[in-house]
Amino acid sequence: MKPSLSIAALSLLCLVFAACSSKNSAGLPKSGLRLWLVSTQGVPASGPVESWADQSGRHNDATQANEQNRPKLVTNQVNGLPALHFTQQERDHFDLPDVMRGAEGGDAFAVVRRTAAPISGLWWFGDADGCRYPEAENGIRDDFASTTPKMFTGNPHLPLTDFHLYEVAGGKNVWFQNLNGRQVAYRSDNTVGFCSKPLLGDGNGSLLDGDLAEVIIYDRVLTPAERRSVTTYISQKYGLSIAEPAASTK
Repeated sequence: MKPSLSIAALSLLCLVFAACSSKNSAGLPKSGLRLWLVSTQGVPASGPVESWADQSGRHNDATQANEQNRPKLVTNQVNGLPALHFTQQERDHFDLPDVMRGAEGGDAFAVVRRTAAPISGLWWFGDADGCRYPEAENGIRDDFASTTPKMFTGNPHLPLTDFHLYEVAGGKNVWFQNLNGRQVAYRSDNTVGFCSKPLLGDGNGSLLDGDLAEVIIYDRVLTPAERRSVTTYISQKYGLSIAEPAASTK
């Protein structure tokens, strides 16, 4: 007869796994944290995900009422950790509450990869037409924290089909995008705006074909030191090579 683990032992293993997967998260900035979705917490062990529980303490859970449109949790996707898989064909996405209501700026991070789909979405938080990830072969278009869509039009220095860290931030007269800590776009003509019914996995009609492991969103633009805390946590947790944040966002 094969030995089996007791319920208590299984529970202990789950707690250890969650603790290990969240190591160094104590150093994350907490001021202004509006949304924190983690693939190792607040989701079922596997299969379709009806609700992805927000870990920020604000209860901004991501939900999908339609069973046919639910992303699937898949184990061992990045550095031994799970990720949520979204497919365009099944129109997988989550609805979110009014996460950024009243915010005067924002800073968003996502551990993400897309498939080879020519046009993929990521999310819709801004007050324009959402995020295309990419819009075309070499362009990431995003309206996060803005009333107008803005776009990185260069050639990414890394393949978007590998897991990486995407950051986009916007405040009054500042807006920028980073890939694995390296700035790829900067604008100084930004007007802050957010939509009241944000989406995750859906860039307002362009759906994500790929995977998300973690999403962290603040209601302000972080300082370089705070950004370093986030990138260090992400780098160590997911085994990503992330550049040191620049002293300036320009």
